[in-house]
Formats: sequence, C-alpha cells, structure tokens
Amino acid sequence: PLASRVAASSCKQKDSSTATWSLLLETRELQTLSALCAAGANADASTTVVPNPNAEECIALQNASPGIHVFPCTSHTLISELCESTAKQSDANLGTHGVRNNLLDAGWGGSFNFVWLDYCGTLASLPGRRRQADLRDLFKVELLSQGAVLAVTLSERGAAQLYKGELADSLVVCVQEAAQNSGQKALLVGIVEYRCPTPMVTAAFVVGSLRDTETFPDMEVFAAVPCPAAPGLSFEDGKSWCIGKWFNQGLEKHAGAAMRITAEAFANAAGPGVHALALEAVKLLPITMALEAVNADVSVVSALPDPLEAAVARQLLGRRVDVLCGAALLDQLRGYSLAVASTPFDAVWLGYDSGR
Repeated sequence: PLASRVAASSCKQKDSSTATWSLLLETRELQTLSALCAAGANADASTTVVPNPNAEECIALQNASPGIHVFPCTSHTLISELCESTAKQSDANLGTHGVRNNLLDAGWGGSFNFVWLDYCGTLASLPGRRRQADLRDLFKVELLSQGAVLAVTLSERGAAQLYKGELADSLVVCVQEAAQNSGQKALLVGIVEYRCPTPMVTAAFVVGSLRDTETFPDMEVFAAVPCPAAPGLSFEDGKSWCIGKWFNQGLEKHAGAAMRITAEAFANAAGPGVHALALEAVKLLPITMALEAVNADVSVVSALPDPLEAAVARQLLGRRVDVLCGAALLDQLRGYSLAVASTPFDAVWLGYDSGR
C-alpha cells in the first residue's frame, strides 16, 4: 500500500513522459514494480534495476520481465560499484565499473527516481551497518535525483527492541542525517508498520537539495494521495511523526525494561558522588541516565559504539554523546589508564555486547 502511495505521488512530481528509473530489491513476483505501474508511474522493465545474489532468482526475474536490468550481486555491491565508478568515470578499464556503463548504455541518466530498499533486517547489526553505508552512498554521489522517492523496509528480526517505535526512529535519523551530510534533504512522507510475521517498518522519503530549495518537491502533492490501509497495518503521516513519540509515552518493551532495571541496580550499588565510565551499548544510555538519576553530583564519562546510535541519542535525549569503538576505544582506554592516578573511576560499565 505504501508503495502505491509514494509511487503515485512521485508521478505527480514529474513529467509523465519522463521515464522513471528505479532501483528495487525484488523477487520474481516483482510486487514493487507492479505497484509503480499500477500507480501510473512511467516505469517498466527497461528502466528497472534489480540486484539479487541468487542466480536462480535472477533467471526467474529475467523470464518474468524480459529487459529488466538484473545484476547477480547484493545491493551493497551494486551501490558500491556505482559509487566507485562515479568517482572514476574517466577510467578506461571497465573492470568493476561495468555496472554503471551497462546502465548508461541503456539510457540511464546517472540517478534514480525511485529506490526501494527492502532490507528486512535492522540497522544495528553488522549487516545493518552495511545497510547504513548503502544509504550514505546513495546521497554521497547523488544517485537519487531531485524529487526522487526513497523507501526503506526494516524488520525487528534478530534484534530486541527497547521501546515501541525504536526501529522507525533509527531509520528516519539514518536517512535524514545521510541526506544532510551530503547537502540534501530527505522529507518523511510516512511510516507504515505491520507484521509479516516479524514486526516490519517501511518509511518513505522525498529527496531534494538544500542548495536549490526553489525546486524542492511540493509536499502537498503527497498529502493528496490516499493513506495506505490494510488489515493489521498502521500508517503515520510524516507531518505528525516525531522522534521518541512512543518512548516519551512510556511504551518500553521487555528488553528496554530489563536494561533500565539493571542500570538502576548498578547505579544504586555505585553510590553517591561517583566518577564513572559508562561504555553504553544502546541509544537510551540506561547506565548514564540511572547514575545521574540516583546521584545529583555524579560525573559520568559515557560513549556509544555506533554513530547512528549516538545521533538518535542526541535527538531523543537532547545531549551530546561521544562515539568510541575499535582503535579509538583502545586509545581512549589507554588515556584513561594514564590519568587514573589523579582521577580514578569509582564505577565502570563496559558495554561490549554491541559489537564494540
């Protein structure tokens, strides 16, 4: 349903005679391409790009829709190669840059009008960090055209959520920060939540340039398109969405409650007036918040392992959070060890469970 909504909106943003180039994560059913066509987009197989690492599925895709541009690789590989070849367009050796050249020969203009990344995973895992990189790369080399629609699907599979709406919060912040860091803006059209059978989230954005605000897409066009509706599906318009909406209403999940209770026990054991080090694992900063709640005069040095988690924490909690992991973490710990004689820590929490 959301695909139809954003596709129809996208069509109204541009000349209907202009071909819609799409990058889709599809299977042989081609559900997203069908939704685009049903919504009136000038999209067909000849302007659709699909990466799929399964050789059998690639053959089935080509049989189902002759002329479709199918590449036997992951979305990460495809986007990475498009980025590399953008930076090296003058390189005479095609090598790994054959993807871009093949598309240019087919009439592709160098950017996409519609991108649907149906990831069906989280952003917090190791694969999730590759998904974050995909989104950053799309904006970094302007693979999204002016007025393009970007839709991303994530799922809670394999990851315990801390509060209702956490996955959507991370997705929106990830996309909007990636856009802003590249001189662009990604306005949220809406968010759909449903189960399949794992809880799923799909968010859609319209992309424009911060440098050229006069040609930024007209968001009123999106408002005129009917909201998606289906049994078991909830939709929130982008205008009414705000980060931490459900968290602020106290709708924490079991994992969030367990972390909060554990953090409170740690803070009570630490006692008053402590100087603490908290290598936090999640965006809610439970250890830091518990220490500060119990001890008014506490001094806490806290950090997260992932820039996205830190970005969400900044918006959610309204505070700056350092990012420490890998070599930077080791260097910082060595620095602490040198200074410990003058300012020793009274309490230390090492959150190594987050892939630090």
